[in-house]
Amino acid sequence: AALCHLGFHDLWIQKVVMTIVTSVRSTLLINGKEGT
Repeated sequence: AALCHLGFHDLWIQKVVMTIVTSVRSTLLINGKEGT
């Protein structure tokens, strides 16, 4: 049960990290376009 919970937790963390990375990347892209 502990391993399954950890696996689910890892997937959740991965999803959150990917969401943050994607939003940060799009923000940087928008800022870069405005900069140039």
